[in-house]
Order: sequence, then structure tokens, then C-alpha cells
Amino acid sequence: MISAYADAIAGCLSFDRALSARVRQEVEDHLYQAVAEGGDAQQAIAHFGDPRALAAQFAAASFAGQVRRIGATVLLVLGAAFLAMHLRLEWYEFTEWAVCEATAPLGELLATLDRSAFLIATAAAVAAFALQDKRRLFLFWMAAGLLAGSVLCDGVLTAFRLAGWEWSADFLVPLGSMAVETACAAILVFQIRIAQRISAAAALL
Repeated sequence: MISAYADAIAGCLSFDRALSARVRQEVEDHLYQAVAEGGDAQQAIAHFGDPRALAAQFAAASFAGQVRRIGATVLLVLGAAFLAMHLRLEWYEFTEWAVCEATAPLGELLATLDRSAFLIATAAAVAAFALQDKRRLFLFWMAAGLLAGSVLCDGVLTAFRLAGWEWSADFLVPLGSMAVETACAAILVFQIRIAQRISAAAALL
């Protein structure tokens, strides 16, 4: 009876395997402990309540925790992306790596879009900390989208810098910094998708 009840709760949380397994173990432990102390299994289960309602509580708590983790991730990701951008620009200055005149006008436009997207992404992330509801998830998505746009602009600008030059070790810094930026955006999108999935499942429950 206890295993069946725990399975019912875990089944409602199947969208998150780790959460499902953890909750199943916790519920079983509590119920078996109640029985071991002289209680009745059926009464203990009745005290826990409807499996679906209990699963909804766990899902809501998991979503809240995930959103807090996203908040910390956003700050780290934006900081790492900014450092990668700054490192690349400093490297261009150090190596006196000039901009190709043919791409300079378009490069200036992309650089303006790049800075604007990054600044708005940062503002959206900061604004998310002032909220306590699901609007935070929207703002995190906004920050992630703008960061992805900024990374795309950086990628084109980097291609403009590297175009026409033969491969050398000097390419490693720009390419490495672009890899860091891309990874930052990907990590942020991945975490937000997890939180969104948990939020949708919690709403259905």
C-alpha cells in the first residue's frame, strides 16, 4: 500500500526524474517510520492526503528553488560573458588587430546592437529579482534571448576580425572567448527550460 502510494506521487512528478525519485524515497521513509512507531499504514497515507495534491506542492517548491538557481546563474553568466567580451577587445588592442575597412560601417552597427542587447539583458535580469511570481521566468527568458542576440553579434564581429588572416595562435583568444559566451547562453537557456517544464507540470497538477 505504501509503495503504491509513493509510486502514485512519483508518477505525477515524472517530468523531473531526480525530483520524482527523491520525493518517492522521502514519502516511503516517512510512512514506513510511522508504521514502525505503531501507526496504521492506511491512516498514515490518509494523513498525507491526495497524491496529486501532494505532488503539486513538491512541484511548486521545486519550481521556486529552480527560479532562485536561475537568478544566481543569470548573474554568473552575464558576468562571465562580459569578461569574455572585454578580454577579446583587450586582446585586439594588445595585438593591434585592426578592423577591416570594408566591414567597419556594418561592424559599428553590430557593435551598437551588441551593447544594447547586453545592457537590456542585464536590466531584465536585475528587474527579475524584484518580482516573486512567474513573471520572473518571462524576464529570465528575455535576458536569455537578448544575451543570445548579443553573442550572435559578437560572433559576426569576430568573423569580421578574423576574415582575411591566416590561421595563427592569435586566433585562440577570440575563438576561446566566443566559446565561453556561447556556453554561457546555452547554460542559461537550459536552466530556464527546466524551470518552465516544472512550472507547466505544477500548473497541470
